Amino acid sequence: MLKRLCSVPLLLGALVVSNAANADELESSLAAAGCVACHRVDVRLIGPSYKEVAEKYRGDETAAALLLTKVKEGGSGTWGPIPMAPHAHLTDDQIKPLIAGILAIN
Repeated sequence: MLKRLCSVPLLLGALVVSNAANADELESSLAAAGCVACHRVDVRLIGPSYKEVAEKYRGDETAAALLLTKVKEGGSGTWGPIPMAPHAHLTDDQIKPLIAGILAIN
């Protein structure tokens, strides 16, 4: 029993490192896609922060599809008068993991 309890902190530590690595990978991917020109994780720039996006769409099963269209086609009105530029040069396969990562932010 003691052996199992001793491994719990190690497992939790591995999860924290894994989540940090995932966060770093997501941030790097968002930067490579050009998203950070207008967005940051927890600070509103030209567009909403990723945390604001995650909060707005939390629990919405249609969010991923809606955001995929928004990223590809651009648009305005959701977060104010400044339009989001279209990113038609990005493929669905490039965009989907970015959206999934953003929606997973707490």
